[in-house]
Formats: sequence, C-alpha cells, structure tokens
Amino acid sequence: MSEAPFVAETLRIPYTYCWSPALVPKPSDWADHIDVSGFIFRNPPQYNPPADLANFLQAGTPPVYIGFGSIVIAEPEVLLRKILDTVKEAGVRAIISKGWSELSGQDTGDDVFFVGDCPHEWLFQHVSAVVHHGGAGTTAAGLLCGRPTTIIPFFGDQPFWGERIAASGAGPFPIHHQKLSVSNLAEAIKFCLTPEASAAAARIAEQMRTETGVEAAAASFQRHLNLQTLCCDIIPSRPAVYDIDLRSGKSIKVSAAVAGILLKHERTQAKRIKLYEANKIRIENRRWDPFSSAASSILALSYDTVTAINGIWYEPYKVHRDAENEARAKGDQSQPSEGSSKVSNWLVPLLSVFQKLLGLCLKRLE
Repeated sequence: MSEAPFVAETLRIPYTYCWSPALVPKPSDWADHIDVSGFIFRNPPQYNPPADLANFLQAGTPPVYIGFGSIVIAEPEVLLRKILDTVKEAGVRAIISKGWSELSGQDTGDDVFFVGDCPHEWLFQHVSAVVHHGGAGTTAAGLLCGRPTTIIPFFGDQPFWGERIAASGAGPFPIHHQKLSVSNLAEAIKFCLTPEASAAAARIAEQMRTETGVEAAAASFQRHLNLQTLCCDIIPSRPAVYDIDLRSGKSIKVSAAVAGILLKHERTQAKRIKLYEANKIRIENRRWDPFSSAASSILALSYDTVTAINGIWYEPYKVHRDAENEARAKGDQSQPSEGSSKVSNWLVPLLSVFQKLLGLCLKRLE
C-alpha cells in the first residue's frame, strides 16, 4: 500500500511519451529516463477524393470538420440534431464524419456534407477547424495541419488532450459529451475561428513539422538499453541468456549457443548454469518520511506486544501439553488430573480464538 504508487519511480522504468513538446513540453522535474519524442505519424496515404466531396469543398468557405471516429454513441440521432442546429447557429459549413455511430441525415441543406472513410491527413488540410472526441491520433493530425481544435471528450486520455489544447490557446476548454449543447458547441466553434486560435494552432504546427517523432522514439528506446548487460561475454554479438558460476567464485553471462558448447565439451556442469537476469528487480518498502517511519515502528511494537501477551497464556499450556505427550509416548496410561483436563478444555479453544483475532488484527494493521 505504501510502495506500490512509486514502483515505476523506484525502478526508474524508462518512458517515452509520443506527444509533441510543442503541445506538452517535458516538465523540468522529470528524470532523464523519461523522454518526450514527438507525435508519430505514418507516411501520408495517396488519396483522391470522390467528386461530390471535392465539389463541396470548392463550393464555399472552408468547412468545420465534426466527427467522433470509433466512439459508439447511445443516441446518435440526438447528437446529430445538436450538430445540425449548431451549424446553423454558428453560421458555418460543416463536414460531418459518419463514424461508427453512422451519423447521417436527409435534407440537411447545402452547408453540410457527410463523409465516410477519409484520411485525416488529407481532409484536415481543407477545413477551417476540427471538432472531435480527442483521440491522440486525431488530435495530432489536426494540430499538424495547424487547425484550431474543439474536443468533446468521452473517456480515457481525451480530457487530457482537450485541456492541453485549451492551455495552448489553439482551442476552447473541452466540453464533456454529457454537457454538450447547441449554445456551448456554437461558442466553441466561433472561438476556433478567431485569429488568436488560428495563430496558436499555426505555432504548434510549425514546431511539430520540425520534430521527427519516429526517429526520436527509436533513439530513446536505444538510449535506455544498457548493451553491456545484454551481451554474451564470449560472443558479444549474441544476447546473454544464461549465467554460469565459475570455480573462482565469479560468473559469466553467455548465450544459449555458448552454454551448449561448454556443456558438450564438459567445461561446466548443468547445476552451475542458471537463467541470466539482465535487470534484477528488488522492491523494498522505504521509510523516508515521519508518518511512514512512525507507523512502521508502531506496527512493529504492537506486533511484539501482542505476541508477548499471547505467550503468557500459550507457553504454560504448551509445557502442559508436551508433558502429556511425553507421558503417552513412554506408555504411561495414567490419566491427567481432573483440574488439568478442565484447564485444557477451556484453554485450548480460548487460545485458538485469540490467535485468530491476533491474525485478523495484524492483517488490518498491515
């Protein structure tokens, strides 16, 4: 209970966060085994838009993208009604992604276009702003294109991305999907269309284009590998698999092939070979603050006290029991005294109950 929240810190487990420092810079108090590499993007796919989509994009001002991807919405018709009313309220054109909830409608006018599968890398270059659920990939794609963003989070890391975008100025504060209304969504879209939001998104995009997320993440992974502890001592090009104890008291780490050769030529024994652990993990409870150190001392004192009190009752009974067992072993058929039997009859159950209560108390204390 005291140590579990700090296990990753204690073991200094390397982390590489694949987000852009332009959006979330690495905090100054993070150790050197934690890196921020930048977003990881795929190569832009080749895409030729269908004629109706191309015509819609050319028919007026750049639309606002609204979509929720793989989010399955309980009442899609209610959400769609809010979106369509918002488009009218904000006075914008919109491209609405059907997504997994199959958002679509009839008689929506010339200002709304429903799109199916379409790569964000291409589509976001042709819109004025994006409104979505806040998935990491969709967020990164919109920012790379320099588009102000409104996030409607549902769960997971989505509120985090919304808050970071709001902090950067590239969008309004996120609107939880349960609090979404026509008025607050319209205000969020109007905020995204301001020069200030566009400038903030453009600054983030400019820095993101200088980042190399894939290369930086791979370099981070390699940097945290200690090759000296991973390689075979005999053939360094092979990974160490086994640890062999030598007669000198030292040990060497070897690959499977080397271990097989040594066994075959009887240069070592199987009992001297054990699996090699490149990174042994040992977790100890730290007592580094007044509260935990004092609690530990109190727990230890309580245990010793309860054990000592238990001994006052248990030790006499133990001596009496051992004497009876010894007499039986010698063939003594004499019965124990009536007083002794009565003592045994009430003392044994009492001790059993007391020991159970002691065990429960100690578990609670731990």
